[in-house]
Amino acid sequence: MNRISITTRLILSFLAIILLTMVLFIVVTNRVVYNRFSELVVRSGTNFAQRVVPILERYYTENGSWKGVEGLVFDVPGNREGGFGRLRPDNPNTMMQRTMFNIPEERFLLIVGDKVIFDSNPDGIPINNPENLAKFGTPIVVNGEQVGTFLVASMMGILSESQNIFITRVNSALIWVGSIAIVLVLLVAVWQSRSIIKPLGQMAEAARNLARGEYHQKVEVQRNDELGDMANAFNQMASELALQSELRRQMMADVAHELRTPLSVLRIDLESMEDGLMEASPENVRALQSEVSYLSNLVDDLRMLSLADAGDLKIEKSPVELNSLVREMVERQQNAARERKIKMTAHYAENDIFVMGDPQRLSQVMVNLLSNAIQHTLPDYEISTNIEVENQIARVSVTNYGTWIPKEDLERIFDRFYRLERSRNRDQGGSGLGLSIARSLINTNGGKIWAESEQGKSTTFIFTLPLLT
Repeated sequence: MNRISITTRLILSFLAIILLTMVLFIVVTNRVVYNRFSELVVRSGTNFAQRVVPILERYYTENGSWKGVEGLVFDVPGNREGGFGRLRPDNPNTMMQRTMFNIPEERFLLIVGDKVIFDSNPDGIPINNPENLAKFGTPIVVNGEQVGTFLVASMMGILSESQNIFITRVNSALIWVGSIAIVLVLLVAVWQSRSIIKPLGQMAEAARNLARGEYHQKVEVQRNDELGDMANAFNQMASELALQSELRRQMMADVAHELRTPLSVLRIDLESMEDGLMEASPENVRALQSEVSYLSNLVDDLRMLSLADAGDLKIEKSPVELNSLVREMVERQQNAARERKIKMTAHYAENDIFVMGDPQRLSQVMVNLLSNAIQHTLPDYEISTNIEVENQIARVSVTNYGTWIPKEDLERIFDRFYRLERSRNRDQGGSGLGLSIARSLINTNGGKIWAESEQGKSTTFIFTLPLLT
């Protein structure tokens, strides 16, 4: 299939539209001008005939016949005002003996019965049926009897040579105007097509670069229309792809780091036991088991996140009473809090609160949030858990006092392997997956989760779920 560029299509479309428009404009304008001009010519001829007929009636009254009537026309050029003749101002009863009219391009006929008594242009088109033409003229009536008919060619809409030249010039002017308009429209079409194609070409080139893995692409946005919106959307997509690429790269580095540390500990301790440098005491074996458990949990967490990302995480939803679930999780974490000299309190709703969710996954979310709070709360400070209901939404919050999160870190704490402690000490920062798992689980259960922090005072993690109705 032959490829036709958008520029060509736009130009052809503009050209087709303007050609059709100009043809219609010229045709309609031509017909309107011609009809209006013909009406004007007919009206002018009729008015002229009405002024001439009284002169002819007077002539017939004085002479009793039409003999010598041609003398009214061609004797001597004289005074005329678009009419047939004028009376002498000094003697209104005497007809001027000189010319009554002289319009070379106009044709006048004086018809009596089926005969033409007078023809101003006998060399013109032959008159075969005068009686048929008489119906278009103005009757000449003397003493109540019609003695003839005066006919001006223009009364029938017949245009003279000069009038036809005028119409031709009008048509030529319309054609010239149309031609100029077509050229201007073509110029506008080329300019418009280029202004449209340029950002599209930039986006196409940037898209090809994206396909090659060059994610740091940006299209210049200089328009405030749909193309500008497309360019902004493309830039946003490119930025998001670059961010995701960086996150994947960072995640691979983090996974490698998280696996390297416990594997190194296991390898060194096992080699030491093999070389007799370390005893296989229960304490050392438990330490190795702890590292193995950490590795196992890390792999399980990564698998859970991958399943959640792919939408394959198995969720078994059922009605869940939040007061009971949260109370159980808080009680399970009491010992861990007491070991760190942290006070844990909880405030539950007065009535039972039911939501639709997976109780196992929601329990895991609470464990992650409470464990995270215990890990980041200083001794002698408090962790408070609250359950509230507002607008058919259940709201669960876990607040730890004495520590807070900088504003620039609040938006990233749910990212995988992101930890406030840059040293990556697992005793301080954990694996960096707990909050990511919590977010994935809450989203999978149809809720929302976020964090708020009051500088110098506390940090609160909140998740909401719609009430079961």
